[in-house]
Amino acid sequence: MENKLTTEYAIEFLTPERVEELWVHLDPMLQMSCEGNEISKEDLTPKEIHDLAISGQCAMFVYFENAIPTCVLVVQFFVENKKKGASILAMGGKNLLTFKRLYWKSILDWLKVNKIHYLDACVATEYTKIYLKKFGFEKSCSLVRMNLKEIENG
Repeated sequence: MENKLTTEYAIEFLTPERVEELWVHLDPMLQMSCEGNEISKEDLTPKEIHDLAISGQCAMFVYFENAIPTCVLVVQFFVENKKKGASILAMGGKNLLTFKRLYWKSILDWLKVNKIHYLDACVATEYTKIYLKKFGFEKSCSLVRMNLKEIENG
């Protein structure tokens, strides 16, 4: 008798209840994402993402392999010059390229159906080429930030 190991893949758009239910798995993946660049490292925590997801202020997708959460994608919506956009607030976990191969097009289609014109991501410079080549982003620029609270008056 031949024993074949097969992997079952799934993706889920999480309700606030499911965010709570899966939080023990989501927290470390979101922590990894928040530590991914200098800006999110200072300005974003898994707890803040949790609170946004619970209050419906962002959309959270979770990719599963054999019913185990493996990757998380969080997008937050905005309006710029009367056009709707979405920003990747967090993306982390493992097997990102398998997740991309299986579900990225569906997520992009979902964004289009919801009349989103732009998808943005703030990523560490060393990951820019991956986003351009593997995830289909066409343009990039550098985000620079000045913390005005740290500048002395005078």
